[in-house]
Amino acid sequence: MPLFIYLFFFGLFSASVYASDTTIYKTIDAQGNVHFSDKANENNKPIEIKINNVFAVPNKSEVNTSQHIIEKKSFEKQKTKIIAYQANINYPRNDMALRSNNGELKVQVKISPNMLSTQKLQLYIDGVKVGKAQHTTTITQQSVGRGTHLLQVYLIDKDKQILHKSPVIRMHLLRANVKR
Repeated sequence: MPLFIYLFFFGLFSASVYASDTTIYKTIDAQGNVHFSDKANENNKPIEIKINNVFAVPNKSEVNTSQHIIEKKSFEKQKTKIIAYQANINYPRNDMALRSNNGELKVQVKISPNMLSTQKLQLYIDGVKVGKAQHTTTITQQSVGRGTHLLQVYLIDKDKQILHKSPVIRMHLLRANVKR
């Protein structure tokens, strides 16, 4: 059995070497059709085929490592640092009742890590954007109607992209009601 395997692989290897050394002949017939053959005759011409199926792996000393280091450094410069911000409404607390007869609401927000100068906070009451985005962590909103409201704050960047949304809290605004 081992002799058979040896002969099989020897024949396979020999055939591939023979095939790579075979001369190919080209013939053009009377109608202009091109034919290729491995047999010579008086009308065909041999063509040269360069077989480049072997390559050498360069040594480590031949590889331009300085170019690789430059490319790696320029790639590292392009990486941007992604910061995971957290925004939480500290005041009012969830489900808190506030008395404000004039409808003024003050919201205090805790941002971690601290906001950059290009970032702002935008207050949403009942899912609707109210007021302008602000740099401060204390947001005051006037003329808020009495009743239960849902509050949320968005941390946005200079391009108005949302960096983080605070959890939604529920608060109850109490206002005096004068009967006439």
